[in-house]
Amino acid sequence: LNKLKKTPSYTWLNKDSSTIRELIYTGNSYADIPQTAVFAYYATPGTISGDTSKDKKLPAIILVHGGGGKAFKEWVLLWAKRGYAAIAMDLGGCGPDGNRLKNAGPSQDPLEKFTSINKTLDKQWIYHAVSNVILAHSLIRSFSEVDRNKIAITGISWGGFLTCIAAGLDNRFKAAAPVYGCGFVYEPGGVFYDLAFNAES
Repeated sequence: LNKLKKTPSYTWLNKDSSTIRELIYTGNSYADIPQTAVFAYYATPGTISGDTSKDKKLPAIILVHGGGGKAFKEWVLLWAKRGYAAIAMDLGGCGPDGNRLKNAGPSQDPLEKFTSINKTLDKQWIYHAVSNVILAHSLIRSFSEVDRNKIAITGISWGGFLTCIAAGLDNRFKAAAPVYGCGFVYEPGGVFYDLAFNAES
């Protein structure tokens, strides 16, 4: 946790060319990859309006997507319009085009989520997902326009599940709002349904 609470190294991909900015920050090691790459969108009231003088002592929010999701550009735009600095990271190791990054961590395939429990921590998706959420928090806290005492987290579906874990581990969050967690896993197409059906076959 002490390591995760330090600002990760990061690189802007389009800082001067877009209202919604793209960046890659450094995550934990994964198998033989010493440092993984994590893609994220970031926006503020100033970036979306073209007037960054608006960006002073902003409240901030970490946006955690669901299991079938990705980093959503629309989500950071929504919160930036509400007056927040907002960051949404991809927890499946993908970039803005949906393709895997060169130094990506584990994918968010159901097998990665449900069958990696006996693997070492560095090979477990949940370990990386929670770590990358906390690192996103550490990163956004380092931005001069953000009020470090007013940062919240919210997540949907698997993101709700991860929000609960991250908020339990990272006491720097001032608020946490898991919207729902891991819905519909017993219905057709859900991992538990598929596992049960295959077991009966």
